[in-house]
Amino acid sequence: MTSDAKSLSALAAQLIVEGSLDVIAGKPGAQFPVPGGLRLSDARRAELGRPPGGSTLYYAVGESDGPRGDNGVFVDFQEATTTVWFHGEDSANAMSQLEKALKRNYPKAVKQKDKPHKTERDSRYRSYDVPLGDGRAAVLDVAYPTSKARAKRFAVRILAFSKGNQGH
Repeated sequence: MTSDAKSLSALAAQLIVEGSLDVIAGKPGAQFPVPGGLRLSDARRAELGRPPGGSTLYYAVGESDGPRGDNGVFVDFQEATTTVWFHGEDSANAMSQLEKALKRNYPKAVKQKDKPHKTERDSRYRSYDVPLGDGRAAVLDVAYPTSKARAKRFAVRILAFSKGNQGH
């Protein structure tokens, strides 16, 4: 799946939609984590601010000399929550890439909120409810930079739910 991605934003959208959401939906052949990621050590996870007990993978785009954050996408697994993020100029394209992939693969996804981010200056917060069928659903919490943002960061938290257990 990731070999087609030519940009960080395209790779992030693929990992979110064709990886995480497809697995939650139970689509045949869906696989997440996607092969090709570099599993990070617990020490490196701690440096990234990730809580103990999960696992984090790094997917490079193009040439890479390791997981620095400016040439790849991070995916963190923590219980029923998956977080996908990356840094850099391409984060300005990430929201449109994600929306295209959502509309194509999950047309019943509903945008619930779009407002200034509470803690990240010059960033916005957007939330989607994504019905996946067979009593399954996911909520996507998206943080994305505004055009004025100095810190270019795109992050999506994916929360999986079963029917009767969905909520924020």
